[in-house]
Amino acid sequence: MSRKLFQVIDFDRTIFDTALFIEALTTYVDREHPGLGKGLKEAVEAAYKQEKTFFLLRYLREALGLKKFEALVDQVILENGSEAFFLPGARERLAMAESLTDARPAFGIVTFGDEVDQLMKIHAVKLDMVPVLVTKTPQKAEVVASWLTPTGYFRLPEVFGGTLVEEITIEDDKLRAFHDLPENVTGIWVMEDPGEKINDMPVGIHHVKNLRESIQLLKELYP
Repeated sequence: MSRKLFQVIDFDRTIFDTALFIEALTTYVDREHPGLGKGLKEAVEAAYKQEKTFFLLRYLREALGLKKFEALVDQVILENGSEAFFLPGARERLAMAESLTDARPAFGIVTFGDEVDQLMKIHAVKLDMVPVLVTKTPQKAEVVASWLTPTGYFRLPEVFGGTLVEEITIEDDKLRAFHDLPENVTGIWVMEDPGEKINDMPVGIHHVKNLRESIQLLKELYP
């Protein structure tokens, strides 16, 4: 059975272990640049709890200069290994993407943040071959809605091949990503502990605790 489904997958805290990467960065900065890393981790976590973005990499890039910053990131990756920064199930989730659809590419990373820094993190885990769209908004549903055509199909941007697809899935760790989700778009909220926010979950959004649960859900939704 032919299926034209495109899968939008967020990067930070969805497939990429941002918290571990931040910890590794701040540990290295504290060791090699005493004083600079103080308070960075706390600032990032505080911003995350408020669903705001703290541009840690931009901060370090501006504080150290581009060459020193790139050397710092290279050293962090060398010490930890690229695979360390994938969340559990991330490799399996990406590997199964093509089996769910006839669309090519089957999926793409849609991420919000500083473009230089996002691409650097994506390069750090060796996903350079995956098409990436860095957006100016964290609301992925708004981005996807801009692809909707009068016929009800979605015209993907050129970075994702520019083709027409019938259905889209969005996987993201933030509930705000799914605000005003268009028809024929399935939202998958990947959040281990949603707390009280689960009560604010819009109709039609599926909650999973992790990527392994997302894999199982997708198998059921798209057999």
